Amino acid sequence: MNTITCFCLEWSVTGNMTNARGYHTASVLPNGKVLVTGGLSNSYFLNSAELYDPSTDIWTTTSNMTNARHMHTVSVLLSGKILVTGGSIGNNVFNSAELYDSSTGIWATIRNMTSRRFRHTASVLSNGIVLVTGGSIIGSGTLNSAELNMVESNAGHNLKQDLVEKHRNVVGQQQPIIIVNGNKDQNKIFEQSFAEYSRVTNRPLYVFDNVDECCDFVYEQASSNEEAKCIVLVQDQFANELIPSIVHAEQIEDIIILNENPPSQQERESMREYTKVRELMKSYFL
Repeated sequence: MNTITCFCLEWSVTGNMTNARGYHTASVLPNGKVLVTGGLSNSYFLNSAELYDPSTDIWTTTSNMTNARHMHTVSVLLSGKILVTGGSIGNNVFNSAELYDSSTGIWATIRNMTSRRFRHTASVLSNGIVLVTGGSIIGSGTLNSAELNMVESNAGHNLKQDLVEKHRNVVGQQQPIIIVNGNKDQNKIFEQSFAEYSRVTNRPLYVFDNVDECCDFVYEQASSNEEAKCIVLVQDQFANELIPSIVHAEQIEDIIILNENPPSQQERESMREYTKVRELMKSYFL
């Protein structure tokens, strides 16, 4: 089918999509338009996307996703960008993810999920982290796994700056947590470990893989809000370079040197309980 109806007290027919499709997604963008992505049409898997403008009742095509997919998820991020995760083409289940920028109409691939999955869910938490849960994988049944994605920390995409701009006026009340670590695999674990602490304390979490980005961020807070006090967690190899650069900054609340080894899976699981978060954090630092 390529028809769609809108509900407002009663149903009425509106303009047809440019493509017939099923098992697709539809998401309301910050500008009020609706983005429809992917799906299945007459046994063909689609990578196409289109936009509906309710003010004109007109559908227009936008650029294609990098991958055709159906039974995937779409999440509208705090930055206004659109995150697509997972899905499948026949028996080929994806762990890939991509971002759509509605201001440019351009798609860009980002870091893959840890698991392949389709028919899953993806939810944007209040701190901007995306929680992906469950789903299925061909031959392995239904999944009970879950994962977190700090999409603003993906290498090659300047999403951290998007988040900084988004929260520039309120960062003084939120008190950022900053992690500086050059090991990208460890960064993913630290992101997951402190996601719950970030959520329950309403302190946004930022991850940088070099000293210069961290310094720029810290001093940007000084120019935007003098009350923005930051906790900085720094990998030992960066400590001698970073600490002299920021230790006298008024917006630094504390500087903590990270252990060489990130938290274990069991420790990360226990951090889901708010009452244990503060106690368990202490064991992760020197």
